[in-house]
Amino acid sequence: MTIWSRIKAFVSGWPEAKTEITEEKAEKLQAKLSKMTKKQLEAYGRKQGIELDRRRSKKKLLETLLSSSSMS
Repeated sequence: MTIWSRIKAFVSGWPEAKTEITEEKAEKLQAKLSKMTKKQLEAYGRKQGIELDRRRSKKKLLETLLSSSSMS
């Protein structure tokens, strides 16, 4: 890392650290959601404002929830 890039990172608030924190949160969320049942996932999705179809597989429900949570 050059001196100039360190200065820019310092001024902008060290964005690398923010990225690591969001990745950790995403991993924790994925672990939490993977332990839930399909009914629990549907209820969680409704609280988040996402309508899920329980007829889909659990994997698809998880993908939908995780993709929408990363957009927020």
